[in-house]
Amino acid sequence: MKELNKVIPNNELSLEEVGLFVRSEHLLKLLHEMELNTDRPFDGCIEAEIKLLEQEMGIKLPESYRQYLLAVGHYSGKLFQGTDTNFS
Repeated sequence: MKELNKVIPNNELSLEEVGLFVRSEHLLKLLHEMELNTDRPFDGCIEAEIKLLEQEMGIKLPESYRQYLLAVGHYSGKLFQGTDTNFS
């Protein structure tokens, strides 16, 4: 966290503003490299689903979470196996 404070003094900027988030395609590559995939393919949300979620909640989701949803919002393989984290 010390290094992050050098980049973001006093946490005045968000991680997204300095570009410290993983794009959906990079997340998918990482999940495959860590062998968290199964026989079922990863399944991400479409942009319209994310926009609907934001509208219903009256918020703008952080870009890092949007990227997660785009990559694996419906099915994330073994990433969170045993938990309920998928968008439905």
